[in-house]
Amino acid sequence: MTSLDRMHEQLRDWYGRLRELSARALQADRDPEVYHGCRVLVRRLRTGLELLTTLRSGLKRGKIRELDADLRAIARAISPIRDGDVLNEHLADVLSGKSEKAVDPLWHEAIAFLKADVTDQRDLALEALHKVPQLDEPFLPTLRQLLESAAVLKDPSRGLGKILERAVADFVGQAEKALAQEDPDDWHALRLRGKRLRYLVELSSPGEEARPIRDRLALIQQILGRAHDHRVWETRCLDLRGSLSHRGRDVVLREGLAQLAVYQSRLAIRQEGRFRDNWCDGLRDLLGKIPKVHRNEQALFHVASPPSPSTPRASGFLELEDPSTLRSKGDGEPTSSESETGEVKR
Repeated sequence: MTSLDRMHEQLRDWYGRLRELSARALQADRDPEVYHGCRVLVRRLRTGLELLTTLRSGLKRGKIRELDADLRAIARAISPIRDGDVLNEHLADVLSGKSEKAVDPLWHEAIAFLKADVTDQRDLALEALHKVPQLDEPFLPTLRQLLESAAVLKDPSRGLGKILERAVADFVGQAEKALAQEDPDDWHALRLRGKRLRYLVELSSPGEEARPIRDRLALIQQILGRAHDHRVWETRCLDLRGSLSHRGRDVVLREGLAQLAVYQSRLAIRQEGRFRDNWCDGLRDLLGKIPKVHRNEQALFHVASPPSPSTPRASGFLELEDPSTLRSKGDGEPTSSESETGEVKR
């Protein structure tokens, strides 16, 4: 099996799981993991599409952009549901004492107020899923056809190494910036680069030698994701507080939300400290091994030759174009403000 075969086998598997989970989401499935799974699979598939484009695979870039936009639409629809599930779970842990041994009495009313707001937003998003055409038949089979058509493309082994080197350099540079400046925006950018690097490694290096790297990246993504969650919830508490008056019951709610915001900030700083500990514990050196591990894996597989000039050209949206006319694509991950605001658990 060539590296191309392995990459597309993984993409097809992700597509199949997304198809299954999206059908369950449209039925308003009560399992929170359905919405979590949908969002993770969307991110993974977007990374795969970016990889195909960056490798100048020959597929029409316009069609890949359209599919990427459709995947983003699914993420935007799913995110408020998943966000609500995770925040409600966190608030339940706070009240039960799992997060804090002693809960300030002022928090109880504030948490009830916050939970009601979160639940309303989640219910509205769940009702709106049926208005998202990308979750239904017209879109997903098109993605399946794209993945199946990839069998006619050239093997990407050589280009993958360079992409991984750039992704590692981007992550390392952003990590050093976040650690030096400790700006929330820098931590957010680091989280996005970490997700992209993880999914690139999953696609390019699925073997046993890369397992420790994949496991460490998963841990780092969890840490950065939790830090981001707490920053988002801190902002949400402050926004709700600002919407209240200075009279009656609102005075108590305002004070409770202010205290919750401080608590969320403290938890975010704690997670950022965990990342700093990992960074000092050899994380940078481990990431530097990614390109070498990828090359070692490639040596274990026969690398297929590019298709001969006589290979028939596909038609329609699967039509191939001259690879020399393609240019590489950027990061491809949405910012929090454009499509996955308040993004939570990985």
